[in-house]
Amino acid sequence: MYASPAWWGFTAASDRQQIDAFVRRGVRFGLYNAGDPTSSQLAEDADDILFSRILANEHHVLKPLLYT
Repeated sequence: MYASPAWWGFTAASDRQQIDAFVRRGVRFGLYNAGDPTSSQLAEDADDILFSRILANEHHVLKPLLYT
């Protein structure tokens, strides 16, 4: 999920299904808990965090574009 705000929007439904299948294999092998967030939830959370940091930083390059 590294840098998901940059690439998640460019994924197709089939790509997301493959990521979810990978996570399910991780659950089956005990590397990931079934109750942990899904890949879609993680990507959405990362987007929310990035957006809130842009809003909080007065010097961010994208800040002026939010209020035009």
